[in-house]
Amino acid sequence: TSMWFTQQYMSKLRSLIERRMYRYDITSAICSVFSTIIAGIENELYYRQVKSSNDAGEIILHSEMETPLCSIMRLLVTCSTIVTLVCLWKRYQLKMELMKAQREVSQGATVRSSGLLKFLLFEMLFCLVHAPPFVNYTIEGLQQKGVLHYTLDSILSLVVFGRLYILWRIFAEYSPWNNDKAGQVCS
Repeated sequence: TSMWFTQQYMSKLRSLIERRMYRYDITSAICSVFSTIIAGIENELYYRQVKSSNDAGEIILHSEMETPLCSIMRLLVTCSTIVTLVCLWKRYQLKMELMKAQREVSQGATVRSSGLLKFLLFEMLFCLVHAPPFVNYTIEGLQQKGVLHYTLDSILSLVVFGRLYILWRIFAEYSPWNNDKAGQVCS
């Protein structure tokens, strides 16, 4: 009888942890989509603001020019980045608890001792990349006898689009098309 109670308790504990992980994953996905959209719009607004041309028709970038709207949009991306980072941290803490509940690791294990720390740090560093307010630089490069100008904002905003990998995680981990029952039906 005690074995049955233990199994019931562990099953309910796993279910509770999985639901909490799902909430953090959904929150980080919403923040990632939001920051991707805002970063894309802000990049277009910023590039239109800093671009001008001289009498010869050459494009000149004035990267020090940032409008208040662009600053607000970058601040929104920074705030959603912070929320995403907190959600990632909580997700890995819950993943550790789930591994303990499933007895994959010892009860005294930590995120560091379980090997999850490198994945957590990689994800956090990747999601940390964005164009913060008031950071404006232009990078020049030569291409076919001409000078190509890139704004740091454009480069960093492109990296923000990579945050959409979190949507793939939600599909891979929570989709009914990718669970044990679906695997049995397909076999």
